[in-house]
Amino acid sequence: MNTQFDHLKTRKLAQAVILSLAALTSSQSHALNYTATNATDIIGSTNFFAVGDINNNGKFWYESSEPPFSNFQWNGTARVQQAELPNAVPDVSGYLSYASHMNDLGQVVGITSVGKDLYHATRWDNTGVPTELATLGGNYWDEGRAINNQGQIAGKAWGTSNYRPVSWNSAGAITDLGTLGGTSGTAEAINEKGQIVGESFTTGDDAKHATLWSNGNIIDLGTLGGANSTAWGINNLGQIIGTSFLADDVTQHVTLWNTDGSAPVDLGFDASLNVGYYLHRIAAINNLGQIVVAGANGPVLWENGVSTGINSLLPPDQQIEVNNETWIHSYAFDINDKGVIGVFGKVGNGPQSSYILTPNAVPVPGAVWLFGSALEGLIGIKRRKQVA
Repeated sequence: MNTQFDHLKTRKLAQAVILSLAALTSSQSHALNYTATNATDIIGSTNFFAVGDINNNGKFWYESSEPPFSNFQWNGTARVQQAELPNAVPDVSGYLSYASHMNDLGQVVGITSVGKDLYHATRWDNTGVPTELATLGGNYWDEGRAINNQGQIAGKAWGTSNYRPVSWNSAGAITDLGTLGGTSGTAEAINEKGQIVGESFTTGDDAKHATLWSNGNIIDLGTLGGANSTAWGINNLGQIIGTSFLADDVTQHVTLWNTDGSAPVDLGFDASLNVGYYLHRIAAINNLGQIVVAGANGPVLWENGVSTGINSLLPPDQQIEVNNETWIHSYAFDINDKGVIGVFGKVGNGPQSSYILTPNAVPVPGAVWLFGSALEGLIGIKRRKQVA
C-alpha cells in the first residue's frame, strides 16, 4: 500500500471540501439569517436611553433615560444597577457617571463626576460595585474607554495641560503610554494580548494619527493619504478598525489596519455620518474579523472583503429604517464573536430604540475554521495509524 500517496489524496480531498464549504457558506449564510429583538423586550423595561457593548456572553450595559440617570447591566437574566462612587456628584446634565465598555466578565469601565468639571475613571465589577482608578495628578477628566478580560484598561487621563493616552492594570495602577511625539493622545481599545490602539499627535502636534501601543513600542499606523486618522477597535487577530482622511483632507473613510505593518485598507464607507449618540463609533470589529459599519443606506456587515446590507439579513417586517430622524443616522454599534449585532434605529413598525440582531446560524469564519480543524485532525489520526 502506498501510504504516502494515500495520505496526499486524503489531504487534497480535505482541502477541496474545506474550500467547497467556504464557498457554500459564503453564498448561503446571509439569507434572512438574523432576527431583531427590541432591547425593551429583553430587559423588560422602557427605562433606557441606549444600549452599549454586547459581550460574548450576550450581556450588555445600558443607560437609564430617567433620573437618577444611572447605568445598568443586563447580565442575561436580570438588570443590575451600577452603584456610584461615594464622592459622586451630578454634572450639569444630571448624570453621576457614564459607562464606556464592558468585557466578557461583566466588568464595565467609564467615568464618574466627582466635582465641578471633574471626572475620574471608574471600573465596575459584574455586581455593579465601583472602584475609582488612579490619576496622573491632573484635575479635569480621566476616562476608562475599554477593558479586556484580564482587567487591563485603556483610556485617557489629564496630565498637566493635555489628555494623555494611558492604561490601568487590574489593580488600578496607571501608566502613561506616550505619544508619537506630540503633547496628547487617547487610548480607545485593548485586546486580550494587551495591545492598545487609539490616536496621538505627532511631533509638533502637526497631525493626529492612529496609534498602536504594543510590547512597549509606539507605532504610527499611518493614514489613507490625509493628515489625520484614528483607531477605535482592535481584535485578538491584530486587526484594527478606525477612520482616516483621504489625500484631499476632506473625505473621511472607515479604515482597516493590521498589526503586521501592512498598508491600511480603505473600506470605502463614509466616516463622517452622524451617529448621534456620543458613546458610539461608526464601526466595530469582532474577533472573527467581522465589521459592522453605519452605512449611508443603513448598517452594513463587512467580512472577507464583502459588504452586505444588514437589511438583507433580516425578514421584510424587521427592516431597519434608514436615517429616520434628522439628528441621527441608523447604525450598528457592536458585533460580538457569536455574530450578534447591536443596532440603534427604527426596526419594522417598532419605536426608535436599540435592537439586538441574533444570527440563526454560526458565523461563517467560525464554522469554516472548526470544520477545517476537524478534517486536519482526522488526517493526523490516519497518518499516525499508517506510521504505526
